[in-house]
Amino acid sequence: MITSMTGFSQVTETITLASKDRITVAVEIKSLNTRFFEAFCKLPSILSSFELGISAKLKSSLYRGKVFFSIKISEELGVLEVPTISTSIAQQYIISIKELQKKLSLPGTLTINDVLLLPQLFSFEKKTLHKDDHAQIHALVDQAIKNLIAERLREGEALYKDLVLRLEDCKEKIEDIRKRFESLIIDKKKMITEVSALVQNGEEAEKPRLDELYIHLNKMDIHEEVSRFVTHVEALFLLFKNDSKVEKGRKVDFLLQELFREINTITAKCSDSAITTLSVDVKVEIEKAREQVQNIV
Repeated sequence: MITSMTGFSQVTETITLASKDRITVAVEIKSLNTRFFEAFCKLPSILSSFELGISAKLKSSLYRGKVFFSIKISEELGVLEVPTISTSIAQQYIISIKELQKKLSLPGTLTINDVLLLPQLFSFEKKTLHKDDHAQIHALVDQAIKNLIAERLREGEALYKDLVLRLEDCKEKIEDIRKRFESLIIDKKKMITEVSALVQNGEEAEKPRLDELYIHLNKMDIHEEVSRFVTHVEALFLLFKNDSKVEKGRKVDFLLQELFREINTITAKCSDSAITTLSVDVKVEIEKAREQVQNIV
């Protein structure tokens, strides 16, 4: 099971508060790929106490990724914020205006309409939510996280199919490399046999050539690298199928690095044009796989 780091989910629902008022809550989560886990929460001030708990919940559920989380609340006026007038400020305004009127001998009378236009006269007092209201909002958060995980799993399935195809192709090419190497070994051993016969027949001038052939035969041996390559591929398949929800992206990337190292060693050891061509194809597939792995949790 592979999980992608990218995904989006949104849950919007109208809930009835303990006060019998109704509000509409929209929970939105977007996640992108990144090396570690980062959470950015945007909450209305009345839910500011939720931030630490939500961040912890996101971390425990999503493991890796850059996560953008927001809650928006739509309400009727006065449900969560009650407008209040500051009588002390209004009183100071009236006193100041009367003093100004008296000092400058200004005509006119002050009406309620004039007072209502004065700045900073009104403020909004936030109501507190009941614990049952908190529970309803947390339930919506849990649902949004669940939907995001489902979305990331769907994307992970597509990643899995792509990676399996690439690795199967690499296995086939490694098998072709092994067969080509076995053919080279047969030719090299035949050549050694022929040169060895010449040396045994007294042609001492061929002895350096025989030594060189033995050294080359030992250096070009890639059995170990081919075997390790196949083992790493099988380890990747097992990792993909593991149902554990722990992070896999770093392990997959490490194994792909090991595959790249083995194919580089094969190319360096065995300077054959056919093997070199096959090795280049393998490297291309591994590089493409590594690009995809950057998106795996």
